[in-house]
Amino acid sequence: MFKTGANMTQENVVTQNEVVVYFDGACPVCSSEIAYYRRQPGADTCQWIDASNCADTDLGPGLTRAAALKRFHVRRPDGTLADGARGFGVLWQALPRTAWLGHIVSFGPMPVVLDFAYRGFLAVRPLWRKTPSELPATSATPVDTTNEHAGEPRPVQSGSGAFGALVRRL
Repeated sequence: MFKTGANMTQENVVTQNEVVVYFDGACPVCSSEIAYYRRQPGADTCQWIDASNCADTDLGPGLTRAAALKRFHVRRPDGTLADGARGFGVLWQALPRTAWLGHIVSFGPMPVVLDFAYRGFLAVRPLWRKTPSELPATSATPVDTTNEHAGEPRPVQSGSGAFGALVRRL
């Protein structure tokens, strides 16, 4: 696994068995979703990194801030990255209450089918994301919010995450 910069605290050092979750904290839908997962049993075994407000070194090897803000990413304990629906599968497998669902969505064609739905969500997500002027000041590298929807207005609306709503109903 990777260790972040020399000035990182012990809590930010990834251990061998830890899943690392990268999320866009500037997106209210994403933040709501992650807040739900962080309250679940087993969430303390994961490391949660807000890609909109972290040091570049917190992203680890192979993950840029732009990529982390564009799609949901999870780093497996072996250091490999999973994104989109596959990332949710890895996260769900790490949490005892949703482990069964994580195994189902990771099987056969399910990741491809669910990733198609996730891409649909990504098309509308910029409507909820906070603009750079609405983000808290940080000493981290400025957030790069450029993506395929650059220049579009992004009103902030509240909402709850679709994946969390699905898990809560099950």
